[in-house]
Amino acid sequence: MQLHTDNILKISQVFIKILKEHNLKLYTDGTDSHLILIDLKEMNLTGKDYEDLLLEQHILVNRNQMPNDTRKASLASGIRIGILTLATLNMSEEECRQIASLIASTITQKKVIDIFLAKEIIKKYKIIQ
Repeated sequence: MQLHTDNILKISQVFIKILKEHNLKLYTDGTDSHLILIDLKEMNLTGKDYEDLLLEQHILVNRNQMPNDTRKASLASGIRIGILTLATLNMSEEECRQIASLIASTITQKKVIDIFLAKEIIKKYKIIQ
């Protein structure tokens, strides 16, 4: 399967739009690649906290230090979302919207929102049981 840059950027823009709608602060105000970095410096929780909350919902992100981060690397003040896997799976735009909304809601509400949604979406791609 050949990945097209247009598809990767299209999915990234879906994520960017939803994250901005939830008033989340994005590093460089967006992306022009398959990576999105969310700045959590003003949040009470750390990048590790959000990494753990999202993992409980079957969403893998990475904690990431931000420029001039005052938190140590093991905690970090940001999370990094990679879009490449979603594009590789040829995930639909609607599925990407649902996942992006779940990520945004988890961050803004600072809690687990739905432990089944992402698992059900990705189940048909046979990457989990």
